[in-house]
Amino acid sequence: MAVFCTDIHARMSDILEAYANRATVEQNFHDLKEVWGAGQQQLRNISANIGAYHMNLWSYSLLEMWGWNRPHEELTDRSASPWDDPNRRPSHADRRKALQRYILRNEFLRLLGVRWASTKSAPSYFAWPPSQPNISLCQKVQVIKRCYGKLL
Repeated sequence: MAVFCTDIHARMSDILEAYANRATVEQNFHDLKEVWGAGQQQLRNISANIGAYHMNLWSYSLLEMWGWNRPHEELTDRSASPWDDPNRRPSHADRRKALQRYILRNEFLRLLGVRWASTKSAPSYFAWPPSQPNISLCQKVQVIKRCYGKLL
């Protein structure tokens, strides 16, 4: 592999580091185009196209910030692809799917009237609010079917 540089005083390590950083930028643009559909907008005027592209950039950035300190296990779900390496770094698409699961789970819990028992408890431990102490499982399922019937 031949790499060229116009700065004759640059060290080889600086040149290779700059080249590696370019690969990271290229991967970000790939994710923007493939995952978020940047550049595929079909809007009538240039201002709307610019605004849509900026929304893609903000969505990408906010998703990366949301998933930054989250554990690997929360971001990846390799159950549908057992051949995949479970220790592989989560991709941007993995982060997006994890956020979708997170939002959908919280919406279900909100509809069922479930709240966390405490901020430090595990996600599997729930406490029922006093306003609905005796809601049955059948009533919970009815709420879910009414709101998400097309999804079930």
